[in-house]
Amino acid sequence: MKLLPRLLADEEEGDEPQSQVEVVKPEAHRHFWAWTATLAAVAAVPRLLYMFVFSNPENPGPYGDGQATVEESKQLGGWYNEPGYNGHALAVPPDRPDIRYGLALYGHVAGRHLVSEMYDPFAYPPSGYRYEDHEVAVSMLVRCWLGTNDIRLIAIPAGDADLTTALQVHPDWFIDVGELPQAGWKIVGVTVRPVPAAECQAARSASP
Repeated sequence: MKLLPRLLADEEEGDEPQSQVEVVKPEAHRHFWAWTATLAAVAAVPRLLYMFVFSNPENPGPYGDGQATVEESKQLGGWYNEPGYNGHALAVPPDRPDIRYGLALYGHVAGRHLVSEMYDPFAYPPSGYRYEDHEVAVSMLVRCWLGTNDIRLIAIPAGDADLTTALQVHPDWFIDVGELPQAGWKIVGVTVRPVPAAECQAARSASP
């Protein structure tokens, strides 16, 4: 026999059953709606970026010609999806979120395959530390960065003196793929083999 639960006001005999009503504190309501608003705002960011940059590609946006952004996102995605690059990592500058979003929307490149150059070996050098003065040590760090992150394709902006120097010092590590004129990016494939993890750890420990 199944027994229905009895809702009692207290344990004394003879009292009439009374339903218990859960009281929700006002603070809980405020926390719930605050979290709801935060999540809604976060979820809206990609959509707002799409509307701002791509909804009318013919109009210039904050990063220049919207139509050019679409076309260059497609072009970079096309290069990435070629054999030898597809499935590996693509390193891109951190200052063009429109192209990063365009790669997903038009270039068919999943976000998990993108590596930000914000954290490349030149991100936080000591004052006065130059690639040219420490060529061997820095070159090892560059090679370790490429290998550790499985980077096979890299976009180098025109103003990036350090990565440009890496191209000049080690032309055998890279192969020209193409250029994105509107973005000002040079696209190169990475051909150098990864460095063993122990050697990379030693290089990082020795770096300033």
